[in-house]
Amino acid sequence: MSSRSKCLTAGLLAGPALTLLAVPFASAVEPNPIQAGAFDLIPTVSVDSSQDDNIFRTNGNETDSNITVISPRLQAIAQSNANEFSLDLQAFEGIYSETDEDDYTDWRVAAAAHIELNSRNILEFDVSHDDTHEIRGLGFSEGGFLPTVPDEYELDNWNASYQFGSNDSFGRLRFNIGNNDKQYSNNRATTYFRDVETDISGAEFFINLSPRTAILFEYRQREVEYKNDVPVVVGDGDTLDSEERYGFVGIEWEATASTTGSIRIGTGEKDFEDPDRVDLDDPSYELGLTWSPLTYSTFTFNASRLFDETTGQGDSIDRTSYFGAWNHAWTDRLSSVVSASLSSEEYAGSLRDDDLTYISVGMTYSVARWFDVRLEVALDERESGVASFNYERTVFAIGFDASL
Repeated sequence: MSSRSKCLTAGLLAGPALTLLAVPFASAVEPNPIQAGAFDLIPTVSVDSSQDDNIFRTNGNETDSNITVISPRLQAIAQSNANEFSLDLQAFEGIYSETDEDDYTDWRVAAAAHIELNSRNILEFDVSHDDTHEIRGLGFSEGGFLPTVPDEYELDNWNASYQFGSNDSFGRLRFNIGNNDKQYSNNRATTYFRDVETDISGAEFFINLSPRTAILFEYRQREVEYKNDVPVVVGDGDTLDSEERYGFVGIEWEATASTTGSIRIGTGEKDFEDPDRVDLDDPSYELGLTWSPLTYSTFTFNASRLFDETTGQGDSIDRTSYFGAWNHAWTDRLSSVVSASLSSEEYAGSLRDDDLTYISVGMTYSVARWFDVRLEVALDERESGVASFNYERTVFAIGFDASL
């Protein structure tokens, strides 16, 4: 499989469920694809087992449980010159030792395409459907507001982009459109107001300083429409419908084979249709850096400040996030990942203001070409201005990856 194929499938076809081993390990598994006409078929299976001492992320009266997740997956990948196509089918079977009502069966189907009409015209598409759920204690059930059974939903997503120009030309233009449609399927008394559809569009203009470095200008827009309005609180209506707009200027570079990065700095606005809601107008940014001082050691750092939809408190979330990771291969068989993420979430129109911290250390041992063993310990906590949302949890996990 080519490096672009790996990026295509990893970036667009990741599983929908929150995995137990939260750090993305660089798997040493090297499957032997099955030839089926123009496609390479790649069947794999992952088994994760963890001990979580606070599965509902509550402030007191914690519930601990063993959690097992079995995830078979089938990828089909075809490549013709510079064009690539992929299909991904994945299922997730989750089993809780202490709470049978949290057991679940989720699944995902996704497809993606990278089509180069010529060196100056590139099309990309991806589409996915998830039948999944919200883990109790996350999202709308944070702070101990637990439903009897997890909220289940279907998520349909598609994106398309077109690029004119290449790295060797003076400039490049890239346009993108997309749609995200989320529909809850149970607990309708409380999930009725959460069904939401988002239209996404944007454009980027790159001025190539060299084949490896470009200045960029980007405009990004999101139209958020809730299918059912919440009950009237103030005024004549109380819709959460909004429009987000971002403007960025920045730079992308690949200074050497070991260093890549991008920086986008600008402003973001979130305007609500309901005049009683709190509009936002704040600085925004996105930063991504990767440094590989050695072929077997990589440092990654990401940072962003963007808006998100509320999970029940306030009107929206103004989120600032930082993530860092160190991936290191100690031998041909043994590798490690140390990572940490910090997030600050301000709930506009609310007294709630959260700080979240997640730290993990993991190891991967390649028993054979087709079989990996993973270990992880993670510390997770939230400090909130509203005490009921505070929590601490520790997770110990072991995982296995297998292929043909």
